[in-house]
This record gives sequence, structure tokens and C-alpha cells, in this order.
Amino acid sequence: MFGIIDNRLGWDITDFGSGDFRKQGLTLFTIRNGNLTKRDKLYCEKIMISDEEQVTPSHFTGTNRGHNKQGGGNLVIGALEIDT
Repeated sequence: MFGIIDNRLGWDITDFGSGDFRKQGLTLFTIRNGNLTKRDKLYCEKIMISDEEQVTPSHFTGTNRGHNKQGGGNLVIGALEIDT
């Protein structure tokens, strides 16, 4: 149970503060997540679900490593340079 809480595993549903989930939102299931106190476990694995035409705003995670897999639909990813 503590691993679930400590590593922030579980599900989230968000509209990113827009108030319009159908237009801008994401359903997220975190099944493996990095833990900053365990520097050797920075990898994350998340299932992200969005509806057709639904937008997910840009976001940045400076510590976790992961990969993206797509299942159906169009996946559009942009890269941007961030000064840290």
C-alpha cells in the first residue's frame, strides 16, 4: 500500500483547469512512477487516454524517464527547449 502512495500510482482525470473536459482533458493511469528518494527508479509508465479532438496542453517533467506508445488515433508530439 505504501508503494502506491509513495510513488503516486493510480488514476487522474483532469481538464487542466479549463472547465471544459471534452475540449481539453486527459484521463491518466500511472502504473509505474519514478521516486526521487530512490534515484535508481526514475522511470515512469503511464496510460494516457484522450478523446478524438481533445487537446492535452504541453507539460514538462524534469526527473522521470519514460516512453510513449500510441494505440489508435493521431498522436501529435512537439519538442521544446527548456532552460533548467
